[in-house]
This record gives sequence, C-alpha cells and structure tokens, in this order.
Amino acid sequence: MLGGKAIGALAVVAITGLTGAIGVLVENHAATPGVPVPPKPADRPIRPHLTSSDDVRTAELHRVHLAAARRVDCADCHELRATEFLRPTTERCVGCHEAHEPRVHGATDAASCLTCHDFLLPAGATMWAAACESCHAEPQGSHPKITSHTERCTSCHPVHGTAERARCETCHPTQTTRHAGGDAKACLGCHPPHTPAKAARERCIACHVDDTAATRPIARTAIFDGHDRCVQCHDDHGFDKAAVRACRECHRDRPVASGHAACTGCHEPHQAKTQPTAQRCTTCHAGKLVLAANKVAAHADCRSCHDPHAPVARAGERCATCHAKPASHAQGRTCASCHPPHAGSVSGSCDSCHGGARWHGSARCADCHPKHGDKPVADRAFCLGCHATAKGRAPAIATSDGHARCASCHAAAPHQAAAARPACASCHAREAASAPTGHLDCASCHDVHSGQRKPDARCETCHVDRTRTPHVRVAGGCLTCHRPHGPSGRASPPACTQCHAQLPGMHQVAKHATCSDCHRAHAPAVNSREICVRCHTDRRAHEPAAVRCQACHTFGGK
Repeated sequence: MLGGKAIGALAVVAITGLTGAIGVLVENHAATPGVPVPPKPADRPIRPHLTSSDDVRTAELHRVHLAAARRVDCADCHELRATEFLRPTTERCVGCHEAHEPRVHGATDAASCLTCHDFLLPAGATMWAAACESCHAEPQGSHPKITSHTERCTSCHPVHGTAERARCETCHPTQTTRHAGGDAKACLGCHPPHTPAKAARERCIACHVDDTAATRPIARTAIFDGHDRCVQCHDDHGFDKAAVRACRECHRDRPVASGHAACTGCHEPHQAKTQPTAQRCTTCHAGKLVLAANKVAAHADCRSCHDPHAPVARAGERCATCHAKPASHAQGRTCASCHPPHAGSVSGSCDSCHGGARWHGSARCADCHPKHGDKPVADRAFCLGCHATAKGRAPAIATSDGHARCASCHAAAPHQAAAARPACASCHAREAASAPTGHLDCASCHDVHSGQRKPDARCETCHVDRTRTPHVRVAGGCLTCHRPHGPSGRASPPACTQCHAQLPGMHQVAKHATCSDCHRAHAPAVNSREICVRCHTDRRAHEPAAVRCQACHTFGGK
C-alpha cells in the first residue's frame, strides 16, 4: 500500500489535472494570441499553486469532507491505482448526495459535479465561486453566450433534483399576463431567458404570421405605416382586445365624420393592405349609387370625394382636385348642385336654381349656356348657330356692323322669345325724327338685321296714286326728289331747276318761271286748257274749240 505522502502527491497531481481540464476554473494561463479571453467574475478568488498533500487537505471542500461527522476517506471518492489517482465520478458524488443529482450538465458528464464544485479553492472561499458565467461568458457548443438576465443562474435553473425551471412570477410577482390565456409559461414565448427584455417586442411576428390558429389574431407585415411594433397598440402583458390602446391616444389630430366614431370600423389594423380602407366603405354603404362609378375609377373610391377625417367638409368641394374649377357658372355653389353624386342622373335640372319657364323656343339651357363657362355672348356668330337662316329660309341672316350683337335688339329673347323688341328709334333717333308721317315703322322698308332697304320695299307699293308722274319712271324714281328720313334732318324736295335748268319754248316766258303754277309733282304732264286759262283769263274765248293750248303755244322745242 502507498504511504500517506505518496497518496497526497498523487492527489495533488490527479486533482490538479482534473480541474485543469475545466478551462476557466484553473489558475491563470497565458492567453492564446489573437483569441480574446472572457472577463473573470469580479468575486472570483485567486487559486493557490498546490504543491503538497497538506495544501489539498486545507482546500475548502476537501476540508469540509474530511471534517464531516462521518469521515470521508480519500478512497470513498477517488479510485486509487498503482500509477493513477482517478478523479471522483458523478456516481460516487451522488452515492452520498442522493438528492443532488446534477440536471443541468447531465449525468453523462463524468466531471459534472466538479464543473461547479471546485475542490481546490482555498479555505474561506465560497463553493460557488466557479460561477456559471465563467463558462457561459462565451458560447458553449449550441448554447450562445449569456449577456442578459445574468443574475444568479440557480434562481431559475435548479441544478439538483427536478429539472423544471422556476416560474417567472417567483421573481416578477407583480407582472401578470393575459397573453395566451394567462399561461405563465407564455412568458418564455416572448422572453427567451437570456435576451434583453425589449427584444420581446420584435418576436410577436414569430407567432402571428398565419391564420392556422383560429383564435390567434394575424399580425401581417403589411400593417399601417408608422405602426412598426405591436406594443404601440397592445400592452406588453395585457394583450387582449380590452387592453388595446385607443387610436385617439396617438391620433388626436384625426377627427372623424359622424357615424364613423370607431377607427377600426374602417381601418383593419392587421390587414391594412389586403383589406384597404376604400373597400371597407361598401361594408356599411352597400348599394350606394355613385355618379359614373362604372366609368371613372376615382369615383368608385369613396375617399376621392369624401375625407373621413374632415367631418365638416362637403364632398363637392373636392371636385376641383380632379376637375378644373368652373369659370363662373357655379356662383358660389358646389359642383354637386348640378351633379348629385349619389343620384341617378348625371346632372340636376337647371330649374332647381333657375326656377320658372325660361325657355327660348325649343332650345334647352345647355344649347346656349356652356355647362362650366361664362354666360354666352349673344353675338351674330353665337346666335347663328341655330338661326342660320331667316325663319328657316335662305339666304342666311346678314347683319350690319351696328346689328352684329343680337342682344342689342333681342335683350329679353334668350328667356322670353316673345318679348317685344325695342323701337328702332332707341338707336336711330335722328332717322326717326326726320321720317315723314307714315314712315315711322322702319321695318316696313328696312330689313331688321342688315338695315338695308328691302328689295320689295318700293315707294309705289304704298303710294300707288303717285306713280303716273314721269318722275317715277326716271333713273332715280321717287328718291330723285324725296329723302325718306335723315340723319341730317327732315328732307324737302329739291327745286325743279336742279334737273330742269334750261327749259325750251314757252318755258322761257318770265311768267312761266314758277313750275308749280302749272305743274304738279305727282300729276301727269300738263295737257288741259283749264290750267292755262287760270292765269290767262282774257283768253277764255280765244279759239274755244281748241282742247289744249299747247297745240299752238309750244312749250317744247327751241
């Protein structure tokens, strides 16, 4: 059998080798170049350099075992061989410590107990100085390094006995959750133990990505812009509908129209893109007739006219967004005054604003009035669009310069076609003042549109008794002596000498100088004896058988 000193020496070599295999539990070694060394726990003691069996016996855990009420011999833990001094196995440790079977590092690890229980720490050092983070400050196989929730690991992970973790409410008694039906284990679904608490906000989508669970709401990635995290609306631990924050808490500047008090009545928070707001209008307003919706895509979208967040705005005020604003017809009215947006007809009746029978023959209002323009100008070009000919007969109506604006005479005609026209004298005052009696009706001689004398307006038409005079048959006819009216004042017939300057025969006698003594302007030529004897009374008995004096007393010739 080996002596005590030999056993102690083997123990030093064996235990030092065993514990040295546990990387971070041995004394400091030189760091491998280029490989960062994880920081040591602040309270980790400096392990001594063991050189003798006495050093082993005075180490804290050895001392506890050797000084126990039932002395533990070295051979109770170590298998002694001639050339080896084997480290204790897990089975030997559990043989005495039955209730402390390791669960965290597994019974298959032969040195699992020694992973945490360092038998070479000096007297007075805590047995837990080999803290979990001594290994887990860096990744361990499939386990990532621990950076969060690094309080004493055994608070959550029982290392002996049952393998069930401690419940979260043990440390968080005031933090309750109604998420997932109140199951306390649901905490780990959002809070992996060694991740920052705020990381839970990014994990919602891991569960809420499909509709396989009928009771689980869907949180698609296509939620509203600006709603990046579920916890903006949902309380972290009270995730049911009753705990959802009111939309108004963030959207105080978004009033809503009457009847739309609940934001979620229009906005589907989890399916904003698959169920756009515009499609949801028809959910409540099904069958609502919309003007030209089958032809104009914008009209089919209620929001193109209705702003759901401007409750006092009238829909008609938004027409100008797409349609150029009418020039003047609106007169303070909206487009909807003529175009009811939810009525069956395209346009409203003009009578709704312009009451009364105001027709122009068989024409409709739109035949003369531009729908969205200024009032029509009743000039020749405009009116001739319908009145191209006089009462439907050719030739086309011709107007003088002064008559080019139809409304000058037909002021009331657009809406009162039978209204009396103003007298010609309202413009032609001088002509009217100089017109002889019987010529005051201008239209009897003049065409009312061109102002020209009518082709059939001849003086003899009215003055039949004046047509026997030779003056009518000359080139100028009646107008040779007569002017029907001004504008230079009333006209008087010119002197006979204007045309008859040199008269032959008896006309040369001085007493015959006054033409009117013998001639009448509208009577035939003088052939009667009686005209002569009115002055030549002493010649009544002269040649009483003669019919006319001119037979002998010639007025013609030289």
